[in-house]
Amino acid sequence: MQNPTIFTYLNRDFSAIPLFDGLSVDGISQGSQADLHLADDYQSPSIAVFRFLDDQWFLDCLSGMIEVDGVIYQKNQRALLNHRSIIHLCDADGHVFRSKFIIVEMQSIEWKTIAKDAFPMDLSSLARIDCAVLSNQLVVRLGDQIIYQDLQAAPAASSVSSREHQEFSHSSLTIAIQDVTVGNLINRKTILKDIQVEFKPKEMILILGGSGAGKSTFMEAVTGLVHSNTSAYFNGVDLLSDGKKQGVITLAPQSPDEHYRMEDTVYKNLEDAAKLYGPYELADNPELRKEEVLSVLKKLDLESVKGSKCSSLSGGQKKKLTIAMEYITRPEILFMDEPDSGVDGSMVMEVMTTLREITDEGKILCVITHTPDRIRHLFDKVMVVGKSSEGCGRLCYFGSVDNALKVFAAQSLEEIVHKISGAENAALVDRYVLWFENERRGDYAG
Repeated sequence: MQNPTIFTYLNRDFSAIPLFDGLSVDGISQGSQADLHLADDYQSPSIAVFRFLDDQWFLDCLSGMIEVDGVIYQKNQRALLNHRSIIHLCDADGHVFRSKFIIVEMQSIEWKTIAKDAFPMDLSSLARIDCAVLSNQLVVRLGDQIIYQDLQAAPAASSVSSREHQEFSHSSLTIAIQDVTVGNLINRKTILKDIQVEFKPKEMILILGGSGAGKSTFMEAVTGLVHSNTSAYFNGVDLLSDGKKQGVITLAPQSPDEHYRMEDTVYKNLEDAAKLYGPYELADNPELRKEEVLSVLKKLDLESVKGSKCSSLSGGQKKKLTIAMEYITRPEILFMDEPDSGVDGSMVMEVMTTLREITDEGKILCVITHTPDRIRHLFDKVMVVGKSSEGCGRLCYFGSVDNALKVFAAQSLEEIVHKISGAENAALVDRYVLWFENERRGDYAG
């Protein structure tokens, strides 16, 4: 029962997450503080937290109802977890959402032979199932029969990750967001609407906008963390369909504490990230994985704290580790939500310069920051979103930083934010949206 893993299943998509004491889960898609959101269009009011007590794992129901191995637990009740326990979050009436669940994997399972079977049955109807991660692919079986395998992540015949052999150096990311809407059928709210942009390799893009304009929502939509009418084409493939985003696009959260296990060392967190989410050669080759971890530690200037617990790191070191956790998986596209928040002075410049260096390797990197002017020379493009009179975020501008200052008649990027923020400026946002749609769409050279 050491270092267990949980596998979440939502909308026919599996994700593997290291389990730690205090990990919280809920069925809320927006405005939640939980570590893990098991939510789609059918949200659940239930909130639960994993606890490790007396060498056993439990799940505490904090609100609503949860189902563990077929038994319903009410608020303030505790469920004992076993190897291969299946967890559901219930709705307000105690009904189980069969489309989403959690599997607790307490032990290490090794299977020598893997067949390529389809998905012949409803996985959620099973009482007991086995699952494991092998070479970065999830395999689930019932008895001797493999009933699910993440074939999208399967390695090529060469035994080297197929991702490593694809040519990405000239691939752009083309994003089209029709809308991002939250709520139920009766009470729905559109957060973003009609966003179309193209990000190119070696471009570091700034997302600029006032509070509530939808900056973070944009990142979550493009990386598939929120349900939306969005496409993100890269190398001729929509990353948001059929699990294609794995290993290609990643999002670093605003809060570093949500990104790794605080009581493990820096080295251990990076090693696990490389093993679980990196390309196959890192998962399968311990020596190569060690070299990669040491290289990333050096690049992010974390060598001196590699043996330190993450809980002891400074704010700047935590931000660097957050970047390192994403970078070591070798993604082609990185989204960073305020990588400089809680960091001051020279450390801000150090962190952002490192991101610039990563971009220059051929990556696409997109950043949100509330202090853009001190680092604006690092950005190639700026994307400006404002809250329109409709109450949702709209695209006001996308192009060079210098031209943005001219378009908005501003002396600084922060002045641009001030001009388009607040309900009193919604009409001005509307005018910029119309101008951009009619005059500037497709012309980003300015």
